[in-house]
Amino acid sequence: MSRIIDADSHFMEPLDLWERYIEPRHRPRCLRFRQEADGRYVMLINEDKAVRGVGEFSMEQLLGVGVGYGQKEAGSGLGHFDFSAAFNNSLEDMDARVAFLDQEGMACQFIYPTLGLLWEGQIDDPELAAAHCRAYNTWAVEVCAAHRQRLFPVGHLSLRHPQAAVQELERLARAGVRTVFVGALPVEGKSFGCPDFDPVWASAQELDMAVGLHLVVHRDYIGHDWYEDRRPGFMYLSMNTIQDPRMALTTMVYDGVFERFPRLRVATIEAASGWVVEWLDRLDY
Repeated sequence: MSRIIDADSHFMEPLDLWERYIEPRHRPRCLRFRQEADGRYVMLINEDKAVRGVGEFSMEQLLGVGVGYGQKEAGSGLGHFDFSAAFNNSLEDMDARVAFLDQEGMACQFIYPTLGLLWEGQIDDPELAAAHCRAYNTWAVEVCAAHRQRLFPVGHLSLRHPQAAVQELERLARAGVRTVFVGALPVEGKSFGCPDFDPVWASAQELDMAVGLHLVVHRDYIGHDWYEDRRPGFMYLSMNTIQDPRMALTTMVYDGVFERFPRLRVATIEAASGWVVEWLDRLDY
């Protein structure tokens, strides 16, 4: 019988994950959620709303817990979340998650963050970015430890700090993590094929660690200006999300990353694959 593998599942992380797991020196500046009088939460970094500059649309859309496309909730503003519908037992309880896999006939699951996709486009400090990755990775490995053959946490790396990313790759490999991801967003205007990132690709190749290119929330989405009132909602989820992973992969192809590291394995996540044939044609245009 063929093994069915869920290659792109997600955690719903605890709201205080980074406050609990990040190193003390970074704690005053880390990702956190503050509950408002109406019961919803505001995402903060350095006590600022972390979704600044993302655009005039409801961030609840990303989690599937907000209003529908085209519906503007009065007074919601940027960065407000209603988590009341976002949690169920299999998101929080790893035993329940394994039971769900059994119910659906799945062998195992590779699990990405949800809240952990929201901070990277808001942080410019390489040390702080690397610290957020370490905190999440430590937690993810810990919560999956009892089901190491079924639940595979996908480690988070930030290319803002290549040296720290290499160190984290090595730490994750020692912990038994099989794959990692980087946020598919430009880093200081550099292509993913920039030689500055070669140590990361070299380490992933040496450790035989697959690398996912996953969308993350950031300020300048491809095609962002096409949407009325800059509130893309479901149009964002269906259209924009595929663009950044594709562009990240394209830069790696154009800039010769796979010639330099022929055993490197890279996947685009949240981008499907129906576009590949046309994409290959355009690469040769």
